[in-house]
Amino acid sequence: MAVRLFTSTLKRSGLLVKVARLSTSSLKCSNDRIPTDLEIATGTERKEIEAILAGNPDPFNMHTINKGPPGTREAPTLVPSMCDERIIGCICDEESTSVSWMVLKKGPVQRCHCGKFFQLVHGKTNALED
Repeated sequence: MAVRLFTSTLKRSGLLVKVARLSTSSLKCSNDRIPTDLEIATGTERKEIEAILAGNPDPFNMHTINKGPPGTREAPTLVPSMCDERIIGCICDEESTSVSWMVLKKGPVQRCHCGKFFQLVHGKTNALED
């Protein structure tokens, strides 16, 4: 009964017709096909897709950077960032199922509680920042 009252109120004010027109027009697509992600993307999502298609597989510097030996005080693991700090995760042991998170700040080398060393360095510029 509440639905009937709601729809009848909408019919009287003319809103039901406007909503129906809006929803049916949004379903139409040129050439009777489903648009691609690039065709419907806007804003940052569109810039990200265009950057990936242009050959930059990591436009936000989000990929893991270290699968080699752990960083030492003399040769720390370098972490790129476009900001003055970055949250990083350290898998302290190879067989560990948890990640130790820490805030890495610009400046001197920082040490995880497991003994690995990290240093924040200036990363590649953000091509999506326009």
